[in-house]
Amino acid sequence: MGTGKNYYLDAQSGNDTAAGTTSATAWKTLSRITAASLSPGDVVALRRGQTFTGSATLNGSGTSSAPITVTAFGTGTPPTLSNPTGWNMLQLAGSHIDVTQLRFANGVVFDNADGKGIASPKYKLSGAVAVTDPAVSAHIHDNEFTQVGLGVKTYAIGTRINHNSFHAPEDRLQGHGLRYRDLLRSPRRPVHRRTPRALPGNPLRSAHQRHG
Repeated sequence: MGTGKNYYLDAQSGNDTAAGTTSATAWKTLSRITAASLSPGDVVALRRGQTFTGSATLNGSGTSSAPITVTAFGTGTPPTLSNPTGWNMLQLAGSHIDVTQLRFANGVVFDNADGKGIASPKYKLSGAVAVTDPAVSAHIHDNEFTQVGLGVKTYAIGTRINHNSFHAPEDRLQGHGLRYRDLLRSPRRPVHRRTPRALPGNPLRSAHQRHG
C-alpha cells in the first residue's frame, strides 16, 4: 500500500505481540500503534467492518513525498474508532500524517467536569483527531464523524481538512454548517471542528467552525 512498511489491525483476531506486517499477523488494539516506531511511507491499516475502542498517538513523522498513512483495508464499512470516555481517538504528534477512509463515532469528552477549564491538557488533546504541535502538514480527508463533540482540532501549520462528513443525529450538537476550505493555521490558533446538525437529504461535507 505504501512505500514503507504496512501494518495491520484486526480488532477480532489480532494480537499485539504479533509482527503486524500482514493481515494474518495483525495487531489488535489502537494502543499498539502508539508503541510502534513509524517511518516515512509506512501505512497503518484497520480492518473494515470492525470497531476499535481507545486512542492511539502517532509520534513518527513522514515526509511530503512519503507521508505516514492511517487508513482502512479489506471489504465492508469503514472501520470505526470509538473512545466514549477519552479525549480523542487519534493524536497526531508527528508531521506529514494522512488520515483517511475511517469512521469516528461516540467519543470525545470535552466539558468542565474537573473544574480545570481550558487550562487542563484535555483542551489541547480533545477532538476525535487531535493534531498537536510541533506537528506540521497533517491531512485529514474522506472520513466520517458522527456523535463526536469535536471532530478535528489542529495546532499544526499546513493542516488540510477536506472531503469529510460530519453528522449530528442529536439536536444538542449545535451548528447549521459552514462550507470549509483547506486550512492553514498557526500552532497557536487551534481550529475546532464541531459536529453540525444534519439537514434532511443533504450529506454533510461541512462543519461549524469555532476559533479558540
